[in-house]
Amino acid sequence: MSRPGGVAVVAGASMAGLMTAAALQPWYRRVVVFDRDALPETPRARRCVGQGRHAHGLLTTSVDVLEELLPGITAEFVANGARRDDLAADVAWVSNGHHLATAPSDLRGLAVSRVLLEHHVRARVAALPGVEIHPEHIVTGIDVTDGAVRRVRVASSGPDQWVDADLVVDATGRASRLPDWLAQAGYPRPREEQLRVDLYYVSRVYTRDPARIDSILIGPTADAPRAGALLWLEGDRWIASLAGYGVRPPFGEAEYLDYAASLPSPLIAETVAGAEVLDGPHIFHIPANLWRRYDEATAWPAGLLPLGDSISVLNPLYGQGITLAAIQARLLRDLLADRLDDLASRYLPRCAEPVANAWAIATAGDAALTDPSFQPGPDDERVARFFEAAATDPDLTQLFLEVINLKQPYSRLTDPQTLPV
Repeated sequence: MSRPGGVAVVAGASMAGLMTAAALQPWYRRVVVFDRDALPETPRARRCVGQGRHAHGLLTTSVDVLEELLPGITAEFVANGARRDDLAADVAWVSNGHHLATAPSDLRGLAVSRVLLEHHVRARVAALPGVEIHPEHIVTGIDVTDGAVRRVRVASSGPDQWVDADLVVDATGRASRLPDWLAQAGYPRPREEQLRVDLYYVSRVYTRDPARIDSILIGPTADAPRAGALLWLEGDRWIASLAGYGVRPPFGEAEYLDYAASLPSPLIAETVAGAEVLDGPHIFHIPANLWRRYDEATAWPAGLLPLGDSISVLNPLYGQGITLAAIQARLLRDLLADRLDDLASRYLPRCAEPVANAWAIATAGDAALTDPSFQPGPDDERVARFFEAAATDPDLTQLFLEVINLKQPYSRLTDPQTLPV
């Protein structure tokens, strides 16, 4: 296949960067991926993937996009121990304190550890023609000449080097330096929207009865601003991640189980009682929801794009980081199929659309828990009634899951026509 483009550089080799490289590969002669971390040859946690030791899973949209970009990857995951699950039937959802009704659905996720997920995606992407992945290389700056990015500066164990590039995609995540790079090149920094959450995760891995295939997700409430996930893992394991707003869950095992029992539902505590701890505790902290509004840019250098957590960092309780990156990678692929030029003006506004939806989901829930001045409005009351009704109506559970999968807008939960009288 002839690839019309020149060289594309992707900064970051986590899931967002890998999906980006797969999306770019058909259209560029070379796709060069740089990552600051050492990249293991076996499935194991990485220092620079902060959430790698915590609960993960792929929503339906993520699985669909990965399969489009890397055909056959889903079967490869399953062959190596992952599991396709029905998000409505195989997962117990507790939202706003209500156990949501369950029924079979066509929303199929993927139960898989982050290390197995990233390992197989990285191997498949590295095997694509023209793709190079360079560990322990850090993109430290860009060179903008005549309104376009021409090259990137890369630091490694030796002297810094400049690498020519026709396109640069920043997928370095929450620590992105792209606002600094823009400012250094004479462009405005993006406006930032933030909602502080001060969320702490503590995770453990437990033995799992092989006959148990279910997972549990428990959201916070105003009375109990804490949450938890118990997700199926390959190798007859469960991973439990307990979270607290402004409060770190305890490290001691007995105290950890007591904390699990104090969630809006005791399901997780009851399920892991008596199970053996295999790993942990591991901690992670999210200070705030953050959205860098690149879509508002009035001036922008050609040949430069952000993707994934470089644009928005959302409370991981809602599980949409990889899904957003997948949607943006698919958008980039589709825009390149049309033409290679004028990407930023076509990409930046459209990639903001799914971010706006995910932002609405995350901040609507978090504001009630973290903003002292919060006053519930009609939409909040409708959402509360929605979840109360979803406890006995599997169709409403299905709608909720379609919203979480970013297949429906958050406004469907607050639409008076959606809710029962």
